[in-house]
Amino acid sequence: MIASLATLPLLEDIRLNVSLDADVVLHIDRLSTLRRIAVTGFRGNPIVEQLIARSPQLSALDVDGTRCRVAADILSLHDFFSQLSPATPLPLTHLRVWNICLRLDSTTIPHFRELTSLNLGPILHPMDRSRSWLPDPADEGVHRMKDVCSTASEIWRTLSHERILLREVTVATTDDALLDYLASYSGVEKLVLSGIPVRNITASNALADKFYTRVLPRHTESLRILKTPLTFEGKWCYDFHVSNALLECRHLTHLTIPLYRHNLEDTVRPFDSAVAVF
Repeated sequence: MIASLATLPLLEDIRLNVSLDADVVLHIDRLSTLRRIAVTGFRGNPIVEQLIARSPQLSALDVDGTRCRVAADILSLHDFFSQLSPATPLPLTHLRVWNICLRLDSTTIPHFRELTSLNLGPILHPMDRSRSWLPDPADEGVHRMKDVCSTASEIWRTLSHERILLREVTVATTDDALLDYLASYSGVEKLVLSGIPVRNITASNALADKFYTRVLPRHTESLRILKTPLTFEGKWCYDFHVSNALLECRHLTHLTIPLYRHNLEDTVRPFDSAVAVF
């Protein structure tokens, strides 16, 4: 049935849920108009690699490896880009990656030069021992993963070095490297932060101080959407020091921010113009 897609010459957006053992025939030679591709599934099926290679106008890519539960099925963006040439980069502007291996290097960076929006969820790394199904550090699979995996911190440092300046940032982990990246330029319009990777309120407060003093002031003229992490009841919560910084964001239309329970009523009033405050 999927072969019938080849009869849709104007198809621009496709979403595939691909399993490891799917036996699918797709006439990709007729599908060259795709601008947006979303895939959930496992590696080992060439359909997505072929679709990407045959889509020179591709501007949005969404890859989700959430269902991956064995090391042999690990997804890597390098796999998806295996049939591309850095000499003819994709015009990608939007990228969403969750639970896959992602590394920014000579294979991937050429396709990210026009990137304006990045949704970076949890990404795989061989040293992440929170996932019991990842290869043991002594396993051969770790060597392959190291070639195609970076930590989130490494990704933000590379984006900063390459001066790839995003306007929309959504993250599953808010760390020092991300805040350093955001503090290096101006112009962010959408910022969705979550996942503080610390286990005590002191470290969480230090990140909050860094955000409100070094990051937010760089984007007050552009920011429209802001969501800050819901973590310890500390300096990420709305308070006087937060209020002064937020009130400089005159173009803000959507705000999601944790509130101190003891002064809930007082904190909402200054933001009647915002669509949502939580």
